[in-house]
Amino acid sequence: MQLVEKHVINKSHKYWSECDKLCLNSNMIRNQGLYIQRQSWFYGHGVIKFGKTELHKNIDALMKQTACYHFLPAFLAQQVMKSVNEEWTSFFNAIKQWKLDKSCFTGRPKPPKYKPRYQGRYKVTYPHTRAYKKAKRNGIIHLYKTNIRIQSKHSNNYDCVRIIPATGCYVIEVVYRLKQSDYEVNTDKNYIAAIDLGVNNLAAVTSNKPGFQPILINGRPIKSINNRYNKLISKLRSINKKLHGLHWSNRMELMTRRRNHRLDSYLHRASKLLIQTLVSSGIGTLVIGLNPDWKRNCNMGKVNNQKFVSLPHNKFVDMLTYKGFLAGIKVYTREESYTSKASFLELDGIPYYGKVQDNWKPSGTRIKRGLYRSKSGLINADVNASYNILRKEFPDAFSQGIKGCVVQPRLVNVPGYKHKSGKCPIACPIQHTNSN
Repeated sequence: MQLVEKHVINKSHKYWSECDKLCLNSNMIRNQGLYIQRQSWFYGHGVIKFGKTELHKNIDALMKQTACYHFLPAFLAQQVMKSVNEEWTSFFNAIKQWKLDKSCFTGRPKPPKYKPRYQGRYKVTYPHTRAYKKAKRNGIIHLYKTNIRIQSKHSNNYDCVRIIPATGCYVIEVVYRLKQSDYEVNTDKNYIAAIDLGVNNLAAVTSNKPGFQPILINGRPIKSINNRYNKLISKLRSINKKLHGLHWSNRMELMTRRRNHRLDSYLHRASKLLIQTLVSSGIGTLVIGLNPDWKRNCNMGKVNNQKFVSLPHNKFVDMLTYKGFLAGIKVYTREESYTSKASFLELDGIPYYGKVQDNWKPSGTRIKRGLYRSKSGLINADVNASYNILRKEFPDAFSQGIKGCVVQPRLVNVPGYKHKSGKCPIACPIQHTNSN
């Protein structure tokens, strides 16, 4: 599996100007190459392939005749043209899929578009062969014909280095590969865990392992970060529009970057905590409830929509997926319709979305935001939904009965996060490290 080691370059960093110049020149080359490709496609000649030997079919040979191609070394310009070719390939594949099944798309896929000429930036990719070998001995990656030197833990076994334009900064990514660890021998695939994603509770974790106590990962910290960010951005946007006629400013860009970094840090810590918990419990399978386009069509009111849509649940799922793979845990995603309505204690049948029978009726109901009432008693609503997600993906997971299932959850704070007072509001019952 490919992973990245990130190094953030702020505007005050000594490498900022060099990264900015590289990405600006890369954007000019991309726009020029994209213009040639679009004109060829619009006039019915098809897209010019990369890597052909014939001059009239080689986009790289055509680009060598332009002035912007020589703004960067030849190998960097070729990497840019390869990326443009990949964009067109993805576009044509999307068109084929759209013609077969239009329900998977919100509209007809569009061809790649230009970026702004002077404000736009595009990524720069350095292959592993374009670094000075002497610097690698000291754990430093020195990029070819630049002053950029990156201290990396993977200087001897990386694939490439990418300079990515981001919000108010540049991110230098060192791409490397990792194999599955030896955790797989310590986990049992018959023991399954399930996660129900939410807002106040970022994740409700349950399992069919007897005696496993459900866990509620506290989601209020990132909810607070988003609420404060949305409030300040709205205020600054109103002021800038009245005074300067602008919708964006450097201060808003800085606030957005900080907000994104805080969310990434919190999600990394939360995903590491969950994977460590599953590994220590010997659980080898994980099911995550995730509905397609559930944020695009949500209708929970203006306030609740903003709270729900601002949370990067898909990024959290991606983190759990790759960290689970490295730990030897198989991760599945499951459409979770009707898992909050059905009762786990009564083992109600759970229909699929769009296939509900007229006589289907749950045996319980949610009486409060976090409380579900069934015939057997009260149960936490998120825990009930998490257990139902597990049953929906693996119907035989509770073939031995549910007598060994614990329904009383414990709230867990993510390690390393502190409130303004410097203390976590709730003591975390799980011992863990504070590193990512």
